[in-house]
Amino acid sequence: MSTCRDCRATIRFVRLESGKSMPVNPMPDETGTVAADWQGRVLVGYVLSKTDPLRPGYRLYRAHRADCSDKPRVPRPASLLDDASPASGHHPAPSPRRTR
Repeated sequence: MSTCRDCRATIRFVRLESGKSMPVNPMPDETGTVAADWQGRVLVGYVLSKTDPLRPGYRLYRAHRADCSDKPRVPRPASLLDDASPASGHHPAPSPRRTR
């Protein structure tokens, strides 16, 4: 078990098939979207999707980010803000080109 560095809650990590690790709440949860199964001492799994439903022997876990009480807020890039959209008529200045 580990501790969330943002909210200090107890979490587990699921090693996804992509090789990345995803923090999940420590107890299985039927409302979860991460399917996982123990392979030795490692919790291995995947994110549920229409094409990859729950497999036999796997249990559901809830991604910790959904419940983290102190999750960091990621600022939106300027290109996604309303005042920088093409519909507003404002276009950000192009980046200067590099010359060799």
